[in-house]
Amino acid sequence: MTANQKTSLSEKYQLEKLNMLEQIADMVVHDMRNPLSSIKMGLTTLMNRSNPEERDRTFMEIMVKEVENLEDILKNLLDIAKPQNLRLSQTNINQVVNQALDRTTENFGEREIKIEKTLNPDLPPVQTDKDRLLRAISALIMNAGQSIEKSGTIRIQSNLDNETSQLKILIQDDGEGIPSENINQVFDPFFSTRPRGRGLGLTYVKNTINAHKGQLKIESDGSKGTAITLYLPVQ
Repeated sequence: MTANQKTSLSEKYQLEKLNMLEQIADMVVHDMRNPLSSIKMGLTTLMNRSNPEERDRTFMEIMVKEVENLEDILKNLLDIAKPQNLRLSQTNINQVVNQALDRTTENFGEREIKIEKTLNPDLPPVQTDKDRLLRAISALIMNAGQSIEKSGTIRIQSNLDNETSQLKILIQDDGEGIPSENINQVFDPFFSTRPRGRGLGLTYVKNTINAHKGQLKIESDGSKGTAITLYLPVQ
């Protein structure tokens, strides 16, 4: 089989997966969105009206947060299956990175994960869909954290790439690496090596960066550590 034939088969396989994902997305989003909204509204109303004790309020706040996590999953599923038009606005990338850290690092639990952050303060603003980019960077940070079993470091950098004049965001971890046989599949829909992995997060990241006319590079030695670099055009 020639290289062109392999590429054609891979593209056909990807298209079949995306078509299947679109059907699943229609069914799941339709059946789950309204019940989740009702649960969230009911919990919020209950907290405001009943003045619960601190312990009960904490449980309710956790439940609301979990509902919001499920809503994010539905958004990702829908965006992957049926990409929406970008809502572009001037974006400070460093602010997006910091917001992504705020919403993800608390999920690392008791693991000792150190964040090393080097953000260039002189980066120009770029035109992005801030909400989609925030979810994409959050997904990458979550993946980096999940690869670290007990303790480790996540390095995050933002800068201008000297060769391409594009804005560059690096997210690197020293956790479990990606085997060479899987490196080209990690962005495929439903592909995951984790027992509870959904295989949608990195697909969403790839689609989001492609929609911004950017590029994505992934590097891993297979045994330890993964580095993912996002490139976004500066306009």
